Amino acid sequence: MDGLSGYNGGRKRYVEIHFAVDVKIKEILAMDVTTDGIHDLEALPSLITNTSRHRLISEAYMDRAYDSIKSYRLLRRMGIKPRKNARTDRGPPERRNSVIMFKMLGEKEWSGEDGLW
Repeated sequence: MDGLSGYNGGRKRYVEIHFAVDVKIKEILAMDVTTDGIHDLEALPSLITNTSRHRLISEAYMDRAYDSIKSYRLLRRMGIKPRKNARTDRGPPERRNSVIMFKMLGEKEWSGEDGLW
């Protein structure tokens, strides 16, 4: 076993490392290590929480693994808005709905509305 992978019951296991990074200055703000049995979505709340202790988060860039209603609800509760140029014609319904509501309401109303999703 090399610390990064091993065999458990005949199945090879992996360790996943999740990072929250300030993309402008390329600084790591938070990190979480999980096994491959933990979905990326489960790492998101601690990444966002730990990051928000260091910086005000205005936008989040995530891959498809984080596309879920729970993710978008968490981001909305924390006031993290969708990108202004986010597309509404592709991606999962949760992301499309979030972007559509943001564009329809505008930033001020979007951040003040509760229970839209």
